[in-house]
Amino acid sequence: MNASGLVARGQVFLLCLDAIRDKLGNRWPRRADMVWESVERILSKQMPLPDVFVRLNDTTILAAIATVEGYEGYLRCQDVLCTTLRFFLGAEVDGAASVTYVVEITDSEIRHSPVWDGPTELPLIAKPETEARARLRGDAGYDGSHEGASPETWKPPLSKRRFDAPFLSMQHGKVAMHFEVVPVRRLDQGKVGAYAIRRHLPPRIPALSEIDREQMDLALMEQLNSLLEEYRNEHGGFALIVPVSFVSASARRPRRAIVERCGNVLDVMRQAVIAEVEGFGVGAPAGLIYETAAMMKPFFRALTAGVSTVAEAKTVINNYAFSGMAIDASVVGQRRDALIQMAHARTNNVMVHRVVEMGDEIHLKSIGASHVTYLNRKQPTVDEGLSAASPELPWDWARAVPQAE
Repeated sequence: MNASGLVARGQVFLLCLDAIRDKLGNRWPRRADMVWESVERILSKQMPLPDVFVRLNDTTILAAIATVEGYEGYLRCQDVLCTTLRFFLGAEVDGAASVTYVVEITDSEIRHSPVWDGPTELPLIAKPETEARARLRGDAGYDGSHEGASPETWKPPLSKRRFDAPFLSMQHGKVAMHFEVVPVRRLDQGKVGAYAIRRHLPPRIPALSEIDREQMDLALMEQLNSLLEEYRNEHGGFALIVPVSFVSASARRPRRAIVERCGNVLDVMRQAVIAEVEGFGVGAPAGLIYETAAMMKPFFRALTAGVSTVAEAKTVINNYAFSGMAIDASVVGQRRDALIQMAHARTNNVMVHRVVEMGDEIHLKSIGASHVTYLNRKQPTVDEGLSAASPELPWDWARAVPQAE
């Protein structure tokens, strides 16, 4: 594994079953074989070759995930372990899943850490498909050899796009709404690594209904559909981050409508789009969060969670391993730093939207933020550092983390 480079890239993990052993107590020797049979069955299904896993001792598994980037592999291991723990521990699974990164393998020991301290795990730039994969899918539009034009050479440039999308609310009448595309800056490199579609509503608007939020999401998907057609034609190679309301994503009919609006570009959406699910609230049912994420995951490159309070963040963190967390600085006010620190304790991928001006990046990075978008300023562009097809730029935000299927 050292020779393959998997350890150096953060793609080797240790999964620990101590929580099950501790729960079973003196019954563990009699039940261990049954537990391991269940674990190995799940691992075989979720980690087919060339991924490999090895039982190291009575409660530890070593897994090498070669098919996806480091943090996505981490999430895949978390999913496998949480599935196993939930079966044996039920509601006691929260906080019991222990997955750590292997940082070194020697003849005498395996060193591991709960946090990856090597290079940033995941490419922020969406990787172009290979020619072979394009042929298998019958889509000649992706030949794998075209690096794609810079988004700032599109007409008009991507960072200058704005879309008006007013909608009719039963409670409030006509509501003005618009979307704009803004660059996302990586704080560790000072470069643009993705683009985000941001939604703008009138200030001090009263609470919106579920139907209102569904209209907002469908209007966004209409714009996204056109943008992804252009992305395909221009051979785009970057991640797009879009907001999706939890209330829409968690209900079958609006969730289906959201996906169907982009039905002709689903292949591009899976490659490039990160859904930033927002509006969970404090009392969202645990099972509903998990079910919603599981149902949405196959259609997007990654799922991240937008949160506005510490209580909401805890609700989200305890119920699903999202690829990252996002905070709107214009909404959270003085809670911003506490939320960033809490999110960073869970993930290396912490987006802060609507930072007022440049100059605060050093502080934001020091407390755990990884990416920012700006409010009311000349936006940074690709010309300030983004190479649209460079595999060197991590995309914490499109696994963030890409999600395992």
